Amino acid sequence: VVRGMFGELAVLRDICIPKYGSTHSITGWIGPLHADRDFEYEDNWFEVKSASLSRETVSISSFDQLDIDRFGTLVLVRIERTTTSDTEAISLNRLVQDIEELLGEDQDALSTFKVRLVLNGYDESDERADELFHLHGYEQYCVYDDFPRIRKSQLTSGIDNGEYTLSIAALAPWQI
Repeated sequence: VVRGMFGELAVLRDICIPKYGSTHSITGWIGPLHADRDFEYEDNWFEVKSASLSRETVSISSFDQLDIDRFGTLVLVRIERTTTSDTEAISLNRLVQDIEELLGEDQDALSTFKVRLVLNGYDESDERADELFHLHGYEQYCVYDDFPRIRKSQLTSGIDNGEYTLSIAALAPWQI
C-alpha cells in the first residue's frame, strides 16, 4: 500500500503538477475514487506501478486498468527502500509535504488533495508513512492499440475479470 501510494504521489509531484497545474492535477488524481486508472486528463491517462530496480514484471490488477481506447501512459516508478544515510531518501510523509508546498495557497486543490489522501488510506501518524525510499526514476510506456494488454472485447463470453503480469523487458518498444 505504501509503495503504491508513494508511486502515485511521486507522479503527481513530478509529472502531473508540472504539466497540468495544481488544481487540474489534483482533480485528475482519481485512483482514490476507485477508478480504473490512477490519473485521467483530457489528453492522457496514467496508470502508476511502483517496483524495485530488480523487478522484471509489472502486475495489472484488473483488465479494466489498461482497457481504454484512447492514448495513455503506464508509468513505472522505480523505488527502493533505503536508510537515513541516503542523502536522496524520501518518505511518504515528505512527499505529501512537498505536494502541499507546490499547491501553496490553492485552498480548493489542498482540500481535494487531503480528501483523496484519506480515501487512499493515508495516515501521517502510521510509522510506514515515514519509511524511507530512494526514487531512482520513471519509466513511461505509451499504451495504444498494439500495446500488450488484455482487452475485454477480445475475451470469450463468460470471463468477467482477472489480473495479469507484463514483462517489463518486453515493453521496450513502447517506452517513451
